[in-house]
Amino acid sequence: MRSKVWARITGLISAAVIAATSMFATGPATTASAATAVHSSSSVKATTTSIKVVSSKLNVRHGANAYVTIKTSPGAWCSIAVYYKSGRSKAAGLTPKRATSAGIVTWTWMVGTRTTPGNWPVYITANGKTIRLTLHVS
Repeated sequence: MRSKVWARITGLISAAVIAATSMFATGPATTASAATAVHSSSSVKATTTSIKVVSSKLNVRHGANAYVTIKTSPGAWCSIAVYYKSGRSKAAGLTPKRATSAGIVTWTWMVGTRTTPGNWPVYITANGKTIRLTLHVS
């Protein structure tokens, strides 16, 4: 019973995070859709923002640094949210960032020495598209 309740709570939190980070990451002038308009001299065409994990260290011990590097659309606003048993992490380094001209964004943060061991969700959003990764803490 307890695991069903926890799964439901986690699902609700995940949905809220995706909605909140999508609204923040897209900025006020765009929609929450992953499709964005690209203007050219002769026409307007739609492109889709993608998120690809370039490198990561998501299997860590207490007190160690974790990191994720992604490639997305150049200039895309990107955010990250890590959820532990105690709630959303407030670790330094987990701030929204804008992708470089090459579309690269890296986040590095320290996993606390008292973080509960286990698998924890990591949500990364870029221009309204969200992916979920898993952080394993041992």
